[in-house]
Amino acid sequence: GNSRGIQRLASVMPGVRVEFVPLPAALHTRLVSPLLPDMKVVLEAIKYRPPRYHIVSIFSGRCIDGEELTQASYWLQHDMEKPMNWADGVGELVRLGCNAFLEISHGQNLAFATRYCLAKAKTGTNQSYKWCSSFVDGIDELQNLQQVIEDLGGSS
Repeated sequence: GNSRGIQRLASVMPGVRVEFVPLPAALHTRLVSPLLPDMKVVLEAIKYRPPRYHIVSIFSGRCIDGEELTQASYWLQHDMEKPMNWADGVGELVRLGCNAFLEISHGQNLAFATRYCLAKAKTGTNQSYKWCSSFVDGIDELQNLQQVIEDLGGSS
């Protein structure tokens, strides 16, 4: 949201820590709302297929019905104002047996958030986890992807 508003709110809430994450766009805020009509046109032109794997929604924190993902309306409902339920989503992935997490976006913000959630979670196991980011500032993309493949147990 608006950083000034968030700073004002934090100033009247003692003990609340606010950390701003540097992002290239105003994601998950009403500042994206003017883009929704154009997004609708694009999303309705896409031919969707149900996923072959489980998809965990960052909004519900649970597995989502694959058929629902084939509707443009599903993607449009992400009006970018809904709060993300990242911790429950990470917990659901762990429940499904995931122990490796690959962030496919620019930067490492989600990998850091995942690490934080797993550190706070009581998984009841001694499971070790791997985190990788597909794009890291300052590192050649091809070199980084080769490292990601190695880190996840493949060969490059």
